[in-house]
Amino acid sequence: MSFSVAQYQEVITRTNSELNELPPIANAAIQRIESRYSWIPFVGGWIKDALTKFVSLLEDFLAKVESYLRSSAVPVMMWEAGNTWENIQRGAGTMAGDIKGQLQASSAQWSGIAGGAYQSGAANQVGAVQEISGLAGTTSGSATAIAISGLGFYVAILAAVVSLAFAIATAASGVGLAAGIVAAVIAVGAAAGLFYLGVESHQRTLQGLVAGNSAFPGGKWPLATTSSAGH
Repeated sequence: MSFSVAQYQEVITRTNSELNELPPIANAAIQRIESRYSWIPFVGGWIKDALTKFVSLLEDFLAKVESYLRSSAVPVMMWEAGNTWENIQRGAGTMAGDIKGQLQASSAQWSGIAGGAYQSGAANQVGAVQEISGLAGTTSGSATAIAISGLGFYVAILAAVVSLAFAIATAASGVGLAAGIVAAVIAVGAAAGLFYLGVESHQRTLQGLVAGNSAFPGGKWPLATTSSAGH
C-alpha cells in the first residue's frame, strides 16, 4: 500500500460521515425491532435487554473510534517527515560524492606530508557525511512506513464502520444488532493491535540510531585537517 495525502484525507472524511450516520440508523433499527417483538410475552423483555446492551456497546464503539480519529493527523505528519528526511539523505549522498571527487583531484596535485594529512582528514568527512545519509534514509523509511501503516489502520476502521452500519440496517433482531457491533469491535481492535505493533517496531529502529557511532568520534563531527593542524 502506498500513501496519498488526498486518499488519506478522503478516508478520514468518509469515516467521520459514516460515524454521524450510525446513531439514526441504530435508532431506526431499535424502533423496528421493538415494534416487532415487544408485545410477545417473555420474548419482549429479552429483546429489550438485548437492545439495551447493544446501545451500550455502540456508545463504547463510537467513543473508541472517535478517540482514534483525534490522532488522525499523525500519518500525514509522518509522511511529510519521511519526505524531509529523504531529501536530507539525497543531499548528504551528493555531498559525499562531491568530497570524494575533490579528494581524487587533490591526490594528483598535492603530495607530501601536507597532502597526506589533507587526504586523511577529508576522508573522515566523507565517512561522516555518508553516515548522515544512511541515518536519514533509515529515518525516512521508518517515518514513511508508519504513515502507510496509519493509512491501513484508518481504512480498516472505515470498513468496520461501514459493515456495522449495514449490519444494523438489516438486523431483524437484537441478536443481529449485537453480532454486528461485536464484529466491528473485534475488527477495530485487531487493526489497532497490528498498527501499534508496527509503530513500536519502527520506534525501536529509530531509537537504535542514537547509539554510539564510530563515524562520529566521541559523539562529535570528525575534525578536518585544518582544524587539527598544530595539535
